[in-house]
Amino acid sequence: MRTILILASLVASSPVLAETIALQCGDVFDAKSAKLVGARTIVTADGKIGQVLPGRVSVPGAREVDLSGHTCTPGWIDLHVHMASQSGPRSYEERFRLDDTDYALRAVGTPRRR
Repeated sequence: MRTILILASLVASSPVLAETIALQCGDVFDAKSAKLVGARTIVTADGKIGQVLPGRVSVPGAREVDLSGHTCTPGWIDLHVHMASQSGPRSYEERFRLDDTDYALRAVGTPRRR
């Protein structure tokens, strides 16, 4: 079985935050019990996971996403960011031109942009 990490928080943080989305998952990993718990419907609303319902449930007014052939792992968030190094058209050149102080000064504003 092909397992895909479905980042429900990523789906929930789509530009249309007011939209309700029902993710129809073939299997769900429950981090508390460290087990796969079978088919579930993950409902997101207003940018957050609202419910995890047993089985495949139709949610009135929700856009349904069929992930019945996949394993979902709800609740992940991205805590990984490179504060000082940034990808861009001049990244290669900057490795030779900038020093540690330049990178430190650049890193100060990074959290505000994320």
